[in-house]
Amino acid sequence: RGVLPENVPLHDASFNIAHASLFQAALVNGDSELLKEAVKDRLHQQYRKAYIDSFDEIFEKTYEAGSRATYLSGSGPTIISILDGGYAKFNAEMKEYFRENSHKWDCMILSVDNVGAVVSEVRR
Repeated sequence: RGVLPENVPLHDASFNIAHASLFQAALVNGDSELLKEAVKDRLHQQYRKAYIDSFDEIFEKTYEAGSRATYLSGSGPTIISILDGGYAKFNAEMKEYFRENSHKWDCMILSVDNVGAVVSEVRR
């Protein structure tokens, strides 16, 4: 968190709040163009990307490989891409890109958890 400014401009905060709502709308409507716009960020990615080698190039490659939306997860270094198919192709292209460019990254295809955390009572 040390790389983030203590204060952010109101227009950047408003941008992120609006894009959070846009993200939900894009998911509900299955609108991948809207989704790509919705994941744009002005609060943390611009500050953290300097610490991630080839950040912009990796993002560009994810879109070339079929990502519908790509964003930095939390403080990083995890980068998440949202796909609606073509998983094997995406995985192969990204792994090849990382290998060819000597990146120490890995690509993992994960499924969405539609349930979330579950709490159950244990009776004795």
